[in-house]
Amino acid sequence: MDLGTGSGILALAAAKWGAEKVLAIDCNELAVETTLRNVSSNEESQRIEVRMGKAEDFIEEEADLVCANIHLQIIESLLKKKGFFKKRWFILSGIFGKDAEEIERRLIRRSVEIVRRLQEKNWLTLVGLNNIEKLG
Repeated sequence: MDLGTGSGILALAAAKWGAEKVLAIDCNELAVETTLRNVSSNEESQRIEVRMGKAEDFIEEEADLVCANIHLQIIESLLKKKGFFKKRWFILSGIFGKDAEEIERRLIRRSVEIVRRLQEKNWLTLVGLNNIEKLG
């Protein structure tokens, strides 16, 4: 699942690396049109489904991995949804370093393991593993 897909580059990478099915979501019409063109030109229409809408409206969809390079407010909203914690893996990026500590605290309270923390200048990416067995 690629939330805030933009051009679709992460969705395309997932398909090229072997994902059987990818759901690419964006709330921007131009981004959706661009992603559709990129998916078509890369001949990945069978594996990548592109839909327009808000990330929060799709987080309950089934997926093993969720990638989200989106605004802090949307990440915060996703962290309030059970569906986020039903994904085995997640990659959250586009986080300002100053906001990262609070996001990490929220994740750790939910038995999430932060596997990798990547920082470039003021931007942070968190790679995590949800302990889905504890969800019950």
